[in-house]
Amino acid sequence: MFEYILFDLDGTLTDPKLGITSSVQYALRALGIEEPSLDRLEPFIGPPLADSFREFYGLEGERLATAIDKYRERFATQGIFENEIYPGIPQMLADLKAKDKLLAIASSKPTLFVEQILEHFEIGKYFDHVVGSNMDGTRGTKEEVVEETLRQMLTVEMTPAQKRDAVAMVGDRKFDIEGARAHGITSVGVLFGYAPEGELEEPDLFGEGIFGQAVIQDVEEIQAVEERQLGVVIASHNLRELEDLCDHVGLLSQGRLRLEGELDRLREGFCKVQAAFAAPVDWDSLGLCILR
Repeated sequence: MFEYILFDLDGTLTDPKLGITSSVQYALRALGIEEPSLDRLEPFIGPPLADSFREFYGLEGERLATAIDKYRERFATQGIFENEIYPGIPQMLADLKAKDKLLAIASSKPTLFVEQILEHFEIGKYFDHVVGSNMDGTRGTKEEVVEETLRQMLTVEMTPAQKRDAVAMVGDRKFDIEGARAHGITSVGVLFGYAPEGELEEPDLFGEGIFGQAVIQDVEEIQAVEERQLGVVIASHNLRELEDLCDHVGLLSQGRLRLEGELDRLREGFCKVQAAFAAPVDWDSLGLCILR
């Protein structure tokens, strides 16, 4: 079971759309850019703010600094509370703490804002560590945030296999998955957040072989992940290699694994294998991560 669980905030524990997009709209208007549709600003939910202003509006230098200042001007007093906690989140966190899990927030949002949001929704008491970006722009990538969170959380040395089996990062965007992968921990992608369609299913996001990934539909499934009750997805560019790999861990011979090759993706050099277990699996003896 996972003993250490890192959570993203926006799009994972709370729905921040109105506050974030309205504050981006306010910042753009200050620069003479009119964007009437808040829906078109959804891509700002998740990644570092500066990266989004650069990518979507080509802002650099003083204009970028102004955009960030104006965003924070509105967000700090109004946007931060234009936010809703997803149903089931408080109970899920309470249940995890009742099992003595060590929980942390690992967010690209400035730590100051994260702490205010946790206090507002009265869920700060469940987290042992809260790590976000710095107001001066440092520790701005998810990889850096995860690195600092793990530095604070993990007080004992672990082998790569031990860390993968003990630590999970839960988030709704590819940045969360990339941050987890960079530090060798299992990643859990939630589909109820703000990832564009298909983002969490991109094969290159996880690489080949047996990898730590679970993609879940709703809050209740997060506990299923923690309890290792999900199935497995093994990805590779070579169907024969996949069959050999599955056979190596004894799943095919036990009749526990169903292979499904998606021909369209296979033609593109990628195939997905979905596993459906009919009986409980001794994960430790197999040495597998939870995948789906």
